[in-house]
Amino acid sequence: MWSTTNPNLSMPFLGHSRPFVGLFEVSKSSLFFPLTKMKLVFAASFLLSAVVAEDTCTHGKLFVTDMETTNIHVFDVSKGNLDSLSPETTIDVGGKPGINLQYTASGKEVAAIFRGTENLGYVDALVNFVDTGVSTEFHGDHYDIEYSAPTLVQNARIDCARPIHFVRHDDKIAVFCDGSYTFSPQINSTIWVVEEGKFGSTTESAIVYNDTLQGSHHGVAIPVDDNHVLYSLASADRINRTAAGEDDALPDTFQVVDYQGTVLHSIADESDPNTHCSGFHGSSAVDDTFALACDIEHGGILIVEYEAPGMTYTSRALSYPDSFPEHRSTTLEDHPMAKYIVGNFFGQDQYHLMAFTDTDTTMTTDQILTLDSSQCAYAYERGQAEVILVLMPNGMLHAFEFDGTWEEIAKLQVVPDMQECSEVQLVPGVMQAFVLHKGTNTLYAVDMDHVHDGEMEVSTSQLTFTPFDAVVSGVPLNVACQGHDHGHQHTSAAAAHQASFFLIKVMILIVAVFK
Repeated sequence: MWSTTNPNLSMPFLGHSRPFVGLFEVSKSSLFFPLTKMKLVFAASFLLSAVVAEDTCTHGKLFVTDMETTNIHVFDVSKGNLDSLSPETTIDVGGKPGINLQYTASGKEVAAIFRGTENLGYVDALVNFVDTGVSTEFHGDHYDIEYSAPTLVQNARIDCARPIHFVRHDDKIAVFCDGSYTFSPQINSTIWVVEEGKFGSTTESAIVYNDTLQGSHHGVAIPVDDNHVLYSLASADRINRTAAGEDDALPDTFQVVDYQGTVLHSIADESDPNTHCSGFHGSSAVDDTFALACDIEHGGILIVEYEAPGMTYTSRALSYPDSFPEHRSTTLEDHPMAKYIVGNFFGQDQYHLMAFTDTDTTMTTDQILTLDSSQCAYAYERGQAEVILVLMPNGMLHAFEFDGTWEEIAKLQVVPDMQECSEVQLVPGVMQAFVLHKGTNTLYAVDMDHVHDGEMEVSTSQLTFTPFDAVVSGVPLNVACQGHDHGHQHTSAAAAHQASFFLIKVMILIVAVFK
């Protein structure tokens, strides 16, 4: 059975791509005075209808890697048509087969990640970035969205051993490469920070920071404002390769440095749950607050807060609910449009999801959703993050909403006769979701346009290749489709804000003319 939880939704304005330059640079006498009040009201009404009628949005493109080659197949799902999908183009990103994908914060690129070969110490790993070809232009009452062919970004290639954790924040991407503990000699972990605004530059690299750490561990790096980096540290046993190091891959301590390598803050007092995170696995970055998921011994989430004016850092523990002993989280999911961070939460044969804010001081049972079994995957819908998708081992896709409690708003049998999670992958989209069935080369595409009315629909396409990984990209948030809300189509919050701003200026002018 499903139980209850606690989130809400915020919709910050994501600035528009073009200002209203010269929109009203006309004199009263040349334009407005010859018009009657009735004509001006009619003109305003016309502009209002134009804004409503001309809303333009996209669902982006679906990028799918091939298990046998280094190709990425690109499917056009931008207009919402999910029937009989087939690749519109293919791009070879190099490296070796087995490429994982990540989207960037801007929604304009895709990271293609080959994690390397174990018996080589993972040194053949490779991270490339692909420009999805999306471009947007605001025209006062609507966006024009165009796609060109995807291309490799030439100034952001990363060669490192075993890139695993990939964190988007502050218009940057931090890639943490674990290295290899078992290889001889040990290959140390490395950190790389890429600045999205420098993608494609012909005069400078988009890689703005990199460093080699002591020892190898399964860690994380998070880009912070003001050119800081928060990252995990290997234990002394890992660095020195003692007998205890083999089971000590997950870090307990962290530090913050600037790009010059100066240590700005240390989170390393293992006697205090407010200043360490034992057995770390799973992170979230929301504004200037960072959440780190810790183990049962620690007993909660470590919240790290940064205050830019004084460049100061503080940390505090947010304990897991007392009524769930021997539980922990190992993955956290956030979204720029969501107020709540969602994570898995499990103990022995008990499986849940949890939700919390970065300002919570306690966590209660109301924030816990109890599941029938371990979920295959969970994710925010990629557009407005109003829906949490949960795929279960029986092939059922559940859609949840937060409004003080967890509420299941829709469910759909997507994969028939599904046996186990290893067969499939859930790929969240913009008011869409995709499930790849690797055993049958099948792509299940779910239309979520009416999910708030309790409806989802699935379409099935047969692939001509065996899928390995997939992601939706080519969809900046300010042009992401929102689907229907009781029968009304919406674009993103940013686009709606732009349209409102446009109309307000029109009405102000009308009032000014007839003062």
